[in-house]
Amino acid sequence: AIVGRASAAKSAADISLSVKNTRYSATSLRARAHGGHLTLKVTNNDLFWHTFTSPGLGIDERFPVRAVRTITITAKPGAYPFYCAIPGHAEIGMKGTLTVT
Repeated sequence: AIVGRASAAKSAADISLSVKNTRYSATSLRARAHGGHLTLKVTNNDLFWHTFTSPGLGIDERFPVRAVRTITITAKPGAYPFYCAIPGHAEIGMKGTLTVT
């Protein structure tokens, strides 16, 4: 099963991603799943809401302005596209790939 869930960011994450100026800080993420799980910390430093959406991972998390959240991801090794689902944001570059090893 591939599942994503967000929680308050309090522990160390396997990978981090931030948002500023309608851009993700990275478009290529790589992480090792420990027992099939990994954590992604997302920080929205922008003036707009954004999302971290990955249909292949079953994730569609929304991040209000100044939000910091940790998403717990259960995934098999592979490459998973992600993007911001706010209309127009993926088209201007808010997209990438998470590679799980």
